[in-house]
Amino acid sequence: MLTELNGYLCLCYRDRPDSEDPYHIWVLRDRNKEQWMKLCCIDGTAWPKSERKLLESLWFAPLCVYYSSNGGEKIMFGTGACKVLAVDLDGGAPEILFKPHDVIGSCEDNGIAAIGLFEESLVPVGRTMDDMVSSSPTTKAWFDVLKWLPTRSVMELRSVCREWQGMIMSDSFIRSHVIHANMKRSPWIKFVIDPRFGVYLDLDKCEGEGALQPTALMWGAGLDKILMACQLA
Repeated sequence: MLTELNGYLCLCYRDRPDSEDPYHIWVLRDRNKEQWMKLCCIDGTAWPKSERKLLESLWFAPLCVYYSSNGGEKIMFGTGACKVLAVDLDGGAPEILFKPHDVIGSCEDNGIAAIGLFEESLVPVGRTMDDMVSSSPTTKAWFDVLKWLPTRSVMELRSVCREWQGMIMSDSFIRSHVIHANMKRSPWIKFVIDPRFGVYLDLDKCEGEGALQPTALMWGAGLDKILMACQLA
């Protein structure tokens, strides 16, 4: 099984699956030189009989390497049944850190990653959309094209792909669209006749003798109840 361990690619295996052979853990310390280092070798036959079954879980994988209270390095493992244990690098007997039935009840053993570490961080995961736009000539080209389109067209184009959706919803695109899409257009003003039913009227269609003239402003229970009463001149 391949996984990640403290920022390094990690390989875990047994010489013969479904056996009591030692469980080997290797990490790729130098990716450029393809330098693998053997981190630990666990001999389950040396463990107490009640704890050997942990190695027989459908999913058994290292979660992290950490320093214990006595200063020694330990490897934390998770199992498909959501149990957590720690083992010294010399592969000694395990220390059970967490058993789900003590807190949330029993968990059925599963062959997928059933438990992991949670870390709070303000660092964004992966590259931001602004970084992706600036680094991709194709995305930057579409950025420069879409910023000139009307808002309704741009919103429909969000469904093209996830990349376009992320780009269109980014702060940089929104700011750019406000400037460019309205650069050669006159302001578009609408009267809200009745917001309860979505009745609108374009100002540019009410010029001259047929112009609308506000005669009263009626207030309801709140600002969302504002109505503008207009009559034809």
